[in-house]
Amino acid sequence: MQFDVSEKERLLKLAQREREITQLTNYLLWAVICFVLIIAIGIIFFLRRNNERNKLLLKTKDALVMAIEEQKHLREQQMQNELEFKESQLTAMTAQMLQKNELMHELKSKLDEDKNISVDSPLSKIINRGQNQDKDWSDFNTYFESINKNFYTRLKQSYPDISPNDLKICALIKLNLSIKEMAAILNISPDSEDCSLSFEKENAVEYRR
Repeated sequence: MQFDVSEKERLLKLAQREREITQLTNYLLWAVICFVLIIAIGIIFFLRRNNERNKLLLKTKDALVMAIEEQKHLREQQMQNELEFKESQLTAMTAQMLQKNELMHELKSKLDEDKNISVDSPLSKIINRGQNQDKDWSDFNTYFESINKNFYTRLKQSYPDISPNDLKICALIKLNLSIKEMAAILNISPDSEDCSLSFEKENAVEYRR
């Protein structure tokens, strides 16, 4: 009986120990499961946050690209407006030079017909000053070169012996003016040798480029 009691106590202790081991194993298992869940949740949260950040970066990048494109478009539009303004100014200046020279030429013709007015008269001197085109050509070249960059430089490089008068003719050819209009602006006769008509006819297409 004493042996049976001892055996029963031993079996009871063994069973109790097995229950403790099983309970500890369960605790460890639940701890591992909780740890894995926490890691999984952390990974999911990190991935979601990283995905949202990538979307935000992509959206910001798209907005930046659109802003750059818009700025580029506005800059191109501004340059186009400035070019059109300069072209209109150049056209107006050319027309003004043409009208002024035609008027000066007409006045000079009238004075030449009047024998009572001498060449040294104040009116003749005023007309001669009006026919002086240095200031007009200086303003014309400023606007012309702002639209046609290095036009005169390229011509001089291609034709080192080109004369200043031929440079003026080339600029007027670039503006698609007729021979009559060019002669009036240059204040010369269309039949004059100074007009360099042969030079103009041979190179008109090239100088319009």
